[in-house]
Order: sequence, then C-alpha cells, then structure tokens
Amino acid sequence: MLGWAFVVLLTALIVLNGKDYYAAPVYPMVFASGAIAIERFSIGNWRWVKPVSVILILLGTLAFLPLFAPVLSPEALLRYQAKLPFNLQPSEKSMQSEPMPHYFSWGFGWEEMVRAVSQAYQAVPAEELPDTAIFANDFAAAGAIDLLGPKYGLPKAISGHQTYGSGVPETTAAEQ
Repeated sequence: MLGWAFVVLLTALIVLNGKDYYAAPVYPMVFASGAIAIERFSIGNWRWVKPVSVILILLGTLAFLPLFAPVLSPEALLRYQAKLPFNLQPSEKSMQSEPMPHYFSWGFGWEEMVRAVSQAYQAVPAEELPDTAIFANDFAAAGAIDLLGPKYGLPKAISGHQTYGSGVPETTAAEQ
C-alpha cells in the first residue's frame, strides 16, 4: 500500500509541476520498504540480489552525485549537465535563466549584488533615507543583504517571499 501511495504522490507532483524536494519526506519510508523487499528476495538461490542492489545503488549515487552535492567546479558541473540525457528543470521561477540548479547558482554573485544595492541606497537623498527600505524579490537576496549589507551600511532587507522576516524590518526599542 505504501508503495502505491508513493507512486501516486510522485505522479501527482510530476503532473502538477511540484518542486523536486516536495517528495523528500517520503523517501526514507520507500528506502526502508525496498530494503525489506531486497532482504526477502536474497535468500536461497537469490543471494545475488543483495550485492547487486548495493552495487546499483552505489553506481547510481556516483552517477548523479554532482546534481546534489558540490563535488565539481561550476565549469565541470555545466559540462556534466550538458551530457545528461535529460534537462534539469528550475525548481524556482526566479532561477529559470540560471544554467545551474538554484542551490548551486545561489552561491555566486551576492557580493556584487549587495555592492550594487549599496550604491543605489547611498544615492538616496539623506532626508528620504529614514523612509527608505530595501525590498528583495526572494529570501536568498534578502538574506545576502542582511548578511553582507552591514559592511556597506545597509539596513535589513524586507521581502514577501516565504514571509522572510515577516516583511517587517527589525526595529530597536528606541525606534518604537
């Protein structure tokens, strides 16, 4: 029953364009069920099932490891992706133009982006700065501004993406 539930869930996610990580909580259950099935099959004349299963799992892991862990340089990852028999779909709409999955792409360019935001912020007339906020389109950009922005004199960013900071900049007791 659990196997069919997984197949139905995965099919629904694929048909409805769900994000690739939505099914992640189900994988431990499926792996445990698969391990039980392999254990049951690996008795008697079927002893070869267990070592073959381990070898197939290891080969699959090695073959697709660069998609999930940063084991290649960005250039090597792009070459690897180009040789895959399928195209990687962006899991975030804002990343459709990025050549790599967002969990890799989001590791680049933040310092330059925060520097550009700082230049724009510093160009705001002094009398308007108290009423000026920095709005970021997604939580990643807002997080980069919050992390790297203090050295440029930037206030905390706000963003409506996934309720980043609840969309309200932090205030001190003196400001309230």
